Parts: sequence; structure tokens; C-alpha cells
Amino acid sequence: MALAGHTWLSRPVHRGAIAADTDAMHITVDYDLCEGHGQCLMAAPELFDLPDGAEQVVVLDPDPPESERERALRAAAMCPALAIKVN
Repeated sequence: MALAGHTWLSRPVHRGAIAADTDAMHITVDYDLCEGHGQCLMAAPELFDLPDGAEQVVVLDPDPPESERERALRAAAMCPALAIKVN
């Protein structure tokens, strides 16, 4: 609720810090959805693994370099369960 006559002040925002935070890539797998099909491995074997005997994939590097974004997005798109998210 705004108060009549009150001036709201905000603190300065450092634009560089925001840009760095929003540009960082992060990969997550929803293990409630993952069925271990391994389709992500075909798109990005550097980012995912399906260890012997495992029923679900493992993210090898949840914060990979930006140069891996295309592979990560392709892996997410190939997942039949739509369990992979790339931010």
C-alpha cells in the first residue's frame, strides 16, 4: 500500500552484475520426469551421462560455458519426457 506524499527511493543497480547473472547458463533435470531414455546423450555427451545400471541421466556440468548452449538446448528438445531445463 502506497502512502500519500511518501517518496520511494531505490538503491542504485550495478548493471554489470545483473548481466553476468542473467547470461549464465544452468542445466537442471527434473528427476520426477526423467525416464532415462538417454536421448540427451546423443545431443550433448559432454553435458550428460547415463551410468551403467542407472535409470536416470546425470548432468556432468550443470553450469557449462556459454559455448555449449546450442548442445544443451538440443538435448532438452530431444528429451521425450521434457525433463531438461536450460536457463
